[in-house]
Amino acid sequence: MVWRVGLVDSDVFSSKFQHRGTPAVSPDGSRLVVGASDGTISCLRSQDGALLWRKRVEGPTDSEALIENGVVYLAAANGNALTYRLKDGKLLWQTTLPGPGAARPVVTGDKLLVMTTVNELVCLRKNDGKWLWSHKRSFRSDRFKVLGAARPLVVGDVVYGGFSDGQMVKLDLKDGSVLQSRQLVKGGATFADVDVDPVMVGGSLLTGSASGGVLALDPATLEQRWNYDIDAPSDLAVEGNRVFVTGGDGSVACLQAGNGKEVWKVNPDQEGLLSAPVIASGGWLLVSSEDVSLLVFHRPTGTRVQVFNPGKGASAPPAVWKNRAFWVSNGETVYAMAISR
Repeated sequence: MVWRVGLVDSDVFSSKFQHRGTPAVSPDGSRLVVGASDGTISCLRSQDGALLWRKRVEGPTDSEALIENGVVYLAAANGNALTYRLKDGKLLWQTTLPGPGAARPVVTGDKLLVMTTVNELVCLRKNDGKWLWSHKRSFRSDRFKVLGAARPLVVGDVVYGGFSDGQMVKLDLKDGSVLQSRQLVKGGATFADVDVDPVMVGGSLLTGSASGGVLALDPATLEQRWNYDIDAPSDLAVEGNRVFVTGGDGSVACLQAGNGKEVWKVNPDQEGLLSAPVIASGGWLLVSSEDVSLLVFHRPTGTRVQVFNPGKGASAPPAVWKNRAFWVSNGETVYAMAISR
C-alpha cells in the first residue's frame, strides 16, 4: 500500500454503506476525484493522497465522475449534473436532471450524455449544461428495478443505450431520435434491466442483462449473435479477444469475444457481491469484494493470487493508472496501491 485517506469522519460513520463510485483519475494520473456519503466531492493528489480541494453537494455523491480537458463532470445522486474546474474545484455550471445520475457521464464532441435512475437518457451541451434532448423509456412501477444503469456508448453519430425495460436502443446523437430498438430479455424475467455498459468488441456490441447474461449483438440490427449465461453480469473488461466478467453468484469468468465460449471460470468463495473486473498491468485482474475488499487474479488462468482485506469491504471497481491502483472501501477510505509486474 502506498497511502490511504479517509473521506468521512470515522466517528460518525456508523451504518453499512455501499460506496459505488470508482475514483476518477485525471488523464495525466496526477489527481483523483471521488465523492462520499457526507455530500462532498474531493480532489486528491494521486502521489500521496493530499487533499487539493473539497466541495459540498447536496446528498450522497458516490457517483462516478469523469475528468476530461481539465473539467470534472458529475451526475450526482441528488438529481443534478455538475461540472467543476479540476485545477481548483470552481463550479462551472449545474443543471437539474429528471432523476439521480446512474452512471459515469459520457462526453462526445460538444455533448454530455447522462443516464438517470428514472430510465431517461439526457443529452446536455457540454459547455453550459443546456438541455438538448432526452430519451425516456417507460417502466412499470409495480416491479423491482436493478440498482444502477448502463452507461451509453457512442459510435460515430449513433448512441447505444440499455434500459431497465429490457430494451437496447439506437439513437441519433444529433437529436435523440430512435433509429432502432430491440427487446433483449423475454417477458416474464424477474430483472429485464439491460444494465451492463455496452462495448464494441471485434465488430459486435457486447452488453448484458440481470436475467439474460452477457449478450453479443449485431450493431446494425441488434440481433443476438451469442449469449453467455451468467447470473447478474457486471460491466465487462476487455483485452484483445478476451472478455472478463463477474456474476451475482460470486463467479469470475473469462470469455472469447468472438463466440462467447468460456476460457475459464472461478468462484473465489467470498461472501458478498463482486465488482466489475478491472485489467491491470503485469497480467493481473482486480475485483473489489464486499467481503474482503480487493481480490487479485492471474488474468491468463483465473488463479487468485492475492487478497487485501483492511475491513469494511468494497463495492466499487478500482481505478488503474499505469502501475497504481486506486479504490474506495465501503468504510469510505481511499487506498493507493502499487501494482507489481
